[in-house]
Amino acid sequence: MNTDLITLPSTGLSLSLRMGDWFWVIGWMLTGYLLASLITWLVIRPGRKHRMHGFETWLPLFRSAVWVASLALSVTQVLTVSGDGWWWILAAGLVLVLVGLTDSLKNIMAGIWINVSRMIRRGDRITIGTHTGEVIVTGLVFLTLRDDHQRLLRIPNRECFAQPVVQEPSWMSNRVLMTVRLPAGEPDQPETFLLECVLSSPWCSLSHRPVITRLADSPEGFRLFRIEAHCVSAADTAALESDIRYWVDAGIRTRQTA
Repeated sequence: MNTDLITLPSTGLSLSLRMGDWFWVIGWMLTGYLLASLITWLVIRPGRKHRMHGFETWLPLFRSAVWVASLALSVTQVLTVSGDGWWWILAAGLVLVLVGLTDSLKNIMAGIWINVSRMIRRGDRITIGTHTGEVIVTGLVFLTLRDDHQRLLRIPNRECFAQPVVQEPSWMSNRVLMTVRLPAGEPDQPETFLLECVLSSPWCSLSHRPVITRLADSPEGFRLFRIEAHCVSAADTAALESDIRYWVDAGIRTRQTA
């Protein structure tokens, strides 16, 4: 059964919705998500020390391209375009608009997930409503971005040495600010140690050198440092924060137990 959405008699262009192929829609979207996740895991494994210099610039773009391609294939399963003449130009324009909206929506979902993840790490209580739209958005955010943030809750918040700094409410910013507390006298070169922790993350942009700033010591005797780093895209800031916390915590605990 077809449902006409757009019909332009003068050009013969007709855009109709075809029912009955939703299985392939879900299948193509799931295939795109699994393929993007597999590529990320094969190239940059969680906790991997080795950096592939320059590749972090292309990985987010490639993941988005895979996702958009799978979504476009899904759309072709339910949308039918027919006509002749210059309708090809109009159809191509509609496809470009669809791709643009998809990328924008993905960025919006990335921003939502970054804010939610920060609330989780601060220990805030999160209440998700039962409205259908909220459930759908939450599900899409989780499915499309979960592979980038699998380790957000690996280390309990109260045990971490590195904590994100509350900054201006701009989820489109690709800058990460963190405060790190190090035990007195360990490690002996704290700036070098912290720089290695930041550069160990594949989400750190090499176009902006991380800045390590020494702050006043805490009353408990900890040495405090401010870390400022940049990501390739705003959607990866939570992943960079998670990696910095992981490597700082692992490095300090390894030295304490050595």
